[in-house]
Amino acid sequence: MTRSLLFLHARPGQGRELLRILEEIGLLAVANDQHGFLDVEIAASVEDEDDVVIVSSWASPELYERWLAGPVPARFLQELEGLLTAEPVSRVYRTVESVS
Repeated sequence: MTRSLLFLHARPGQGRELLRILEEIGLLAVANDQHGFLDVEIAASVEDEDDVVIVSSWASPELYERWLAGPVPARFLQELEGLLTAEPVSRVYRTVESVS
């Protein structure tokens, strides 16, 4: 399994607006329709509500890369333009062990 973490930092006081836009553009629903998509979570920092991370799981690195190369991620980032203090930081990991 492949896990993607996308770190977003909103301008001061704009964290709630960032979350609102993520809900409005339907990121969760759009991702759910992608081949190889397993799950996604959007989390806001307890310490700084302007810090948001999107964690998604994919069946393979190739399927995640296919999603990333499509039009949705670029459109999603364009919607957030102006709300962020810097470019989003993306990290991709492979799951080594997991317990539920």
